[in-house]
Amino acid sequence: MKTMAIICEYNPFHNGHAMQIRQHRTMYGVDCVIAVMSGNFVQRGAPAICDKWTRAHMALAGGCDLVLELPVVFSTQSAERFAKGAVSLIDSLRCVDYLSFGSECGNINVLTRAAKIVAAPDFHNKVSRALKSGISYPAARLCVLAETLGQESAAVFSEPNNLLAIEYIRNLLLLGSPIIPITLKRSYSHHAQNPEDSFCSASFLRKQIHRGQDISNWMPDPVLSVLENAITAGKAPVSFQALNILLPYLLRSVSEDQLRTLPDMTEGLESRFIHAGRLQHTFSSIAEAVKTKRYTRTRIDRTLIHLLLGMNKKDFNTPPSYYRVLGMNTVGKAFLRELKFMKERRVITKTAGISFSNSDAERMFFLDCHATDIYALLYPNQDFNRAGLDFITSPILIPDTHF
Repeated sequence: MKTMAIICEYNPFHNGHAMQIRQHRTMYGVDCVIAVMSGNFVQRGAPAICDKWTRAHMALAGGCDLVLELPVVFSTQSAERFAKGAVSLIDSLRCVDYLSFGSECGNINVLTRAAKIVAAPDFHNKVSRALKSGISYPAARLCVLAETLGQESAAVFSEPNNLLAIEYIRNLLLLGSPIIPITLKRSYSHHAQNPEDSFCSASFLRKQIHRGQDISNWMPDPVLSVLENAITAGKAPVSFQALNILLPYLLRSVSEDQLRTLPDMTEGLESRFIHAGRLQHTFSSIAEAVKTKRYTRTRIDRTLIHLLLGMNKKDFNTPPSYYRVLGMNTVGKAFLRELKFMKERRVITKTAGISFSNSDAERMFFLDCHATDIYALLYPNQDFNRAGLDFITSPILIPDTHF
């Protein structure tokens, strides 16, 4: 069985995602498409627009065969840590042929050249020196790339999907993985606000959904049906409203010492958080008050989510410890059957009564479940705002849906 993995958020799934799956499945003769998908909180430091089971259902309706959850300790991280966790999980399967991803560049050779530069032993030392000028980490990385590639070529890597692509390839190189990276050029800008055809960015789509606008032009019909059912039930779209109470409360309840246990809490940043928490009363206003030229809004948002979910620095140094199944069709089920025979890592399909012999795996799973419990507070329909959904929700099972 020839297998292709996609690292994704599907927040939400749209026509561009469907095209990627369809084209790469055909071009490379792929039998099984595995989505390694963020759970209820995503990489930009925010709750997903709908829960992980709804998005898994959308992924299956859009052409995937199996959806595995990317643990929240990776899904809410910077591009480097996000990619490291996801690629490590995929490589550990030992039976994936291709890693597929979209990019603004669309040229795998250009991306690989940049990835080799980033993977070089002295790259991070150069970035550290650039940081001393007071610029942000993304800007420092870009400066170092420009030294080798030239300013014009390096500018390509200011685009978000190119940056993720570089990190995916870099981690494959560092692992010595046999997985072949393949990319599809994005035909639309991530910040386009007025798309004219059937393709748009996920951020544009989220805004349209929150506004109650018609989104049928940008989503495959089977996927749209799943989302519309979730909206009708009151499970989507989720918003930050509940977090506007939770975050100020947390910042007014913790000490600076407690904040120092969070990842990326450096150089006295904890004092800025405490001060902002005392003066501000919303997620957004707190983040705006804390951010600086060096510490970007996205980094601050992620740190607030880490505080919300009770994470600490040690949590992010633990490798993937299990494969949590969110959904599958008959092809994915066949793949999973083979995987269970091949792997020593645990494949989780049922969570009732689950126990772990490994404390790191237990902690990772606890944080995933805790993230779901917090996320449940954000459902529009209060009837769903209960804890323990991870223990009563089964993986999504549907027939093959390739189109």
